[in-house]
Amino acid sequence: MFKKITDDPNVTGFIINILSGLTQVFLVFLINQLRKHFVKKSSSYGLNGILYDRRYLLLIQVFLILLTLVSTLIIFFDVLSKLKCVLLISFTFILILALVLRELMMFWHVGLNHITSSIAKDTYSRAFNSTNSIFYLVGTNAFSFSNLKEFEEMLKRIKQNSGHAKILLADPNCRGLSEAARNRNCKDNLYQNQGKISLGQIVDLKRKLGVSLEIKLYDASCIEELPIFRSMFLDGYFCIASIAVYGREDHGKSFPQIFSKNNNHEEKTSKSMYNVVHRYFQRLWDSSQDISQENDYLEYWQNNKY
Repeated sequence: MFKKITDDPNVTGFIINILSGLTQVFLVFLINQLRKHFVKKSSSYGLNGILYDRRYLLLIQVFLILLTLVSTLIIFFDVLSKLKCVLLISFTFILILALVLRELMMFWHVGLNHITSSIAKDTYSRAFNSTNSIFYLVGTNAFSFSNLKEFEEMLKRIKQNSGHAKILLADPNCRGLSEAARNRNCKDNLYQNQGKISLGQIVDLKRKLGVSLEIKLYDASCIEELPIFRSMFLDGYFCIASIAVYGREDHGKSFPQIFSKNNNHEEKTSKSMYNVVHRYFQRLWDSSQDISQENDYLEYWQNNKY
């Protein structure tokens, strides 16, 4: 009966189109699942939303169409021999793989591991869990993470491993923060209060744990003088950075985030993204002031933590 149905060219074409479409959908789904799997395996962060070049998605689709076409020719028409089929598919696959690897090598050369389309909600927790001895951070204030259990546990590990930490934040009293708050239609002292509370909590942890933790504050007379990047450096090996945007409702969390390795610990002038961001951090650190009035921040936190 099947043979009689397939003798009709219209029916045969219809069946081929359905099988081709289903095969392509299945293969796209399979590749997407594999991609997510390998992303999670290759990174301790396991973040979704990794950006990709649409050119390579097009190449993969061309490969899938070719694979479907070849399979159809073999199954229904027996046009191609198995050897020709294998050679054709292998050649196409190798060509696509070479083009993809060529592009990836350009990213690996500068130490760029991942780019996410937005900042993940648990970025701080994952970063703290991945750090054992050295931690540097530059940001606006520490209100988003100073009360996290993972932050305290990281400081304990740094203490145990005789490591050190550097935290660089905005002076809570700087005018740039007041301007950023006004741009969000919030009270002028919003970021000021958050900064004082989080600084007090960090000072409390520093004293309680006895960890080697340096805290510096930078000044910004206007919003344009606030840092370009918010970034974290983990164990001198890994960097997480994103563009700092002020005065937005989402705090710039919808902007891309980069993950970069320090390809060469010895070469401080290497072209890796890690060293580019680290040099920016170091210059800002050197021009900033050591925290003063620790007791005042500690008292402010103790009076406002509940």
